[in-house]
Amino acid sequence: FVSASVLDRQTGIARGFSTYNDHIPTAEGRVVAHRAGEQTVEHAIDWLVSKPPEQPVFLWVHLFDPHRPWDESTNPEQTDYQAAIARADTATAQLLDGREARGRLESSIIAITSDHGELFGEAGYFGHGPINHEKVTEVPFVEGRIR
Repeated sequence: FVSASVLDRQTGIARGFSTYNDHIPTAEGRVVAHRAGEQTVEHAIDWLVSKPPEQPVFLWVHLFDPHRPWDESTNPEQTDYQAAIARADTATAQLLDGREARGRLESSIIAITSDHGELFGEAGYFGHGPINHEKVTEVPFVEGRIR
């Protein structure tokens, strides 16, 4: 379950998955079409619920919220980037809580990741541009294992 068109099945990344949810509406004025992490998580939970509880599943979820352009933060104590990370954190909790509430702790493996990091002046760069800096390549990866 992906949140951005850069991971569209046409790239070949869907190979090996029995289900690949990349239904992302195009957006005017955006270079990369994407959807909010909470929408991606809702699709993932719906899919999880459709499987028999005893059937083991592997679920991979990609969140795009902390990617430019960021929505404006409504919290004056957070930057726009921090607010985007908080939204991704909320979506992550929603998915893990949804898995537990549906009794899937014993029969699922969930991997959650993001797109890439950002530079905020490191090595003289801002954004994620053409440089292979650790701040760009280190991304969150959350794994929920079968107990």
